[in-house]
Amino acid sequence: MESHYFNPEYKIGFLSEYPKRTQTTYSYIFQKSKDLELQKQKDLCEFDLSEFIDFFKILDMNYNSSAQSSGRIVTAYVDWTIKNKIKSTSDNILNRVDTRWFRNFVNKDAKIFYTKQEIINIIEKCKNPQDAVIISLIFDGVQGKAVSELRNLKEADVDDLSGQVALIDEDGSTRKTYVTQLSLDLIMAAYEEPYYYKNNGQMDENSNVRTFTELVGGLYIIRSSNTGKIKNLGPADKFVIYRRISTIEKVLGLENFTIKNISRSGMLSFANDKMKQKRVPINLSLLLDICNIYNVKSYNSIKDFVTEDNVFDLYGV
Repeated sequence: MESHYFNPEYKIGFLSEYPKRTQTTYSYIFQKSKDLELQKQKDLCEFDLSEFIDFFKILDMNYNSSAQSSGRIVTAYVDWTIKNKIKSTSDNILNRVDTRWFRNFVNKDAKIFYTKQEIINIIEKCKNPQDAVIISLIFDGVQGKAVSELRNLKEADVDDLSGQVALIDEDGSTRKTYVTQLSLDLIMAAYEEPYYYKNNGQMDENSNVRTFTELVGGLYIIRSSNTGKIKNLGPADKFVIYRRISTIEKVLGLENFTIKNISRSGMLSFANDKMKQKRVPINLSLLLDICNIYNVKSYNSIKDFVTEDNVFDLYGV
């Protein structure tokens, strides 16, 4: 890991004061800063404002929240180097800018949200119901920590008549939520699917490699491929879901098609529907409804992007 950083002893010293999970998040900043530090031949803590501007542009951030979070991390690192007498001066120029300043580095031209119809179109292009159901359920609000709600879903957890599904998160906590008819149909199709077509069915049939694999059996909706080794009849690994979404993004030539953005697109779709049904603007009640459906702990974490401007950009008036 040391080779990932410029002046690794400084970066590791700073990271060591945080919990392991936080270290993983913060380390990304220092991995991204390394090339610019090498180019400038100076540590991140010694950057002037113009150099910080260059660095924050490199991060290519899509959300105000991520931009401000990155700003806080770098500011804290510079403060730490001052405290430990590493920085050549005791001045942290980032303490003189407003936290909203970091929003200037958000890539406003990037496509990060998808309309309901765009999601439907993508689902229709999925060769495997196993892939399509993941996208549809995430859009409807099913996810959980490390996509545990998806991984733990069984046929017995689905009420076809009411459209309600029973969900289990990573910590064993449970909840129930309603999903669309599209998701219900895809759940059944995915459960009954015996094969998984590689690369969304876009394989060279003339090669000696099979274009599909058998799926393992079991009670779960989302299942792993049968690799011939020990069969996993339990929940699929989280990386199975991550890889499937990544493959769809690549094969269909999509931009920023991630679990986070699919989920947030679903939130904006819900907001759009409610705004039109009730003819009311986005308010606290609507934000709390979204939090309940998408299992978000605090509305503060969604109010930055669940906005009327974003709804208008996607759906118009």
